[in-house]
Amino acid sequence: METYELDPLFAELTSLRGVGGALAKLMARAIGGTRVIDLLFHLPESYLDRRKRSLIHEALPGVMVTLEVEVIRIEKPQSPKQPTKVAVGDESGFCDLMFFRAFPESRLRVGARVLIAGKMDDRRQMAHPDHIAPADKPEQFPAVEQVWPLTAGLFAWHLRKPVAEAVGRVPPNVPEWHDPALMKRESWPGFVEALRGMQLPTTLPDPKLRQRLAYDELLAGQVAMGLMRRRNRARPGRAMAGDGVLRAQALAAFGFDLTEPQRHVLAEIDADLAAPNRMMRLLQGDVGSGKTLVAVLAMLRAVEAGAQAALMAPTELLARQHARTIALISPVPVALLASTVTGKERARVLEGLADGAIPIAIGTHALVQDGVSFANLGLAVIDEQHRFGVNQRLMLGAKGEQTDVLVMTATPIPRSMLLTQWG
Repeated sequence: METYELDPLFAELTSLRGVGGALAKLMARAIGGTRVIDLLFHLPESYLDRRKRSLIHEALPGVMVTLEVEVIRIEKPQSPKQPTKVAVGDESGFCDLMFFRAFPESRLRVGARVLIAGKMDDRRQMAHPDHIAPADKPEQFPAVEQVWPLTAGLFAWHLRKPVAEAVGRVPPNVPEWHDPALMKRESWPGFVEALRGMQLPTTLPDPKLRQRLAYDELLAGQVAMGLMRRRNRARPGRAMAGDGVLRAQALAAFGFDLTEPQRHVLAEIDADLAAPNRMMRLLQGDVGSGKTLVAVLAMLRAVEAGAQAALMAPTELLARQHARTIALISPVPVALLASTVTGKERARVLEGLADGAIPIAIGTHALVQDGVSFANLGLAVIDEQHRFGVNQRLMLGAKGEQTDVLVMTATPIPRSMLLTQWG
């Protein structure tokens, strides 16, 4: 079997030539990682086509342009604060190149014909051209230049050599993982060819290259999520299937039938509760859509199965509101636990949770404090989950053995979506 080496792709950025600690930190901020492979997949967002030559009089202010000009005059500065000014021209007119920093004297001599690229201002001046090369050596001039997403203090020239080295570390014999029929149907290039064509282009890349790499990313994400879901489903849990008596009493006290979406969502939650694996489910709905009612019915299903349930809210005001509302329809005792619940009442609640006399607890982060224990916590519900830290969410579920978790939000922010993806 043919082998290939991938370890160099997972090395730190500082393993690349010329990348020190300070530059690595800047690069990591832009590319979202600290490894060579993170740089490898930091693709250009666009490209500059340097192949078209323009005349000076055609150059528009603020627009990238490539010119072939002759150096006419060089004016050295009278003081360090003044720029070096280089007058250049072609058959259509003249313009000035301005150098406030190092002046490339070896490349700009009077009478020389050069290729330059940069942006002209409205005074016919170009400050610090991006590229300068002899007109008779166009191979030294980049035909197509990458435009990567950057961050403050990081410039494209910082990335060019490291990216080229990173691409060079990709083994040319990496096997293709897509179906041959798909590759043929979409006319996609191989992986290495697509990556090289995007990162080190010699011409404007074919859209098929980006399309192929985008599909790689999408498919890899789906495969990873599938593996995570399979692993989560394999985690041992408990099967909680009630007889519906408590739920029926709650609905009778509520006085209204469930909507079709509520019935649909509740059926999915019931299936998860009845399964022998642990549940991690996100319940999303607008304010007033009835998420709390669905959560109460789910908690009553756990109580019917002989377990306890707890609902954690981010503020005491919301926790007290939930406690009042749920107590109106719940056929079993409901207790509130928050920082202001003290003295005999707090002792009563803690004792009831510990011996199972209180089947449903509503509270704030006080529920996850060290002194709180449950006799048999089967379902943990977290309301407005985006306002809790990851540890707080995990700590409530950890108060029981093989506890199912239901998180609720009316605000499907990206973190909520990631929670749904990765559990």
